[in-house]
Amino acid sequence: KKKCELCGFKAQNQTQLDVLFVDGNMRNTLSTNLKTVCANCQRLSGVRRLGWRVGDLVADE
Repeated sequence: KKKCELCGFKAQNQTQLDVLFVDGNMRNTLSTNLKTVCANCQRLSGVRRLGWRVGDLVADE
């Protein structure tokens, strides 16, 4: 696939895309558990999975 299945980003290079394991289990390689996503959506999926919200992080002093 040449585009992100979540946001529709069209990659110019295959290295701009990652595989997202929908259930978080990297051993579950069924096609129904795999999504082609851009790096931004991959990162956002991790934030959502952890339940982070704006304001949850505090800078080191």
